[in-house]
Amino acid sequence: MSQIKLDLPLNQKLTHYQTASIIRYALIEGPAILCFIITLISEQVSFLIIGWCILVYMYTIRPTKDKVLKDLRLSLEERIQLSK
Repeated sequence: MSQIKLDLPLNQKLTHYQTASIIRYALIEGPAILCFIITLISEQVSFLIIGWCILVYMYTIRPTKDKVLKDLRLSLEERIQLSK
């Protein structure tokens, strides 16, 4: 996210942000799915708890409008464009 250039147009910034977010969620979602599969195979509840904790973490880092504005450090014009 920090590698997104500030001088890009808004649509390109949002595209880069979306790509980075998808990669980030995929890297987090993989271990969660693995925990659920291990739970089905081994019937150990501890993996189920870990999987649910990962899902809760994913929920807390979901992209909201405020987080996008903060992460991309948008100018006033870009904020107005985004709110339309």
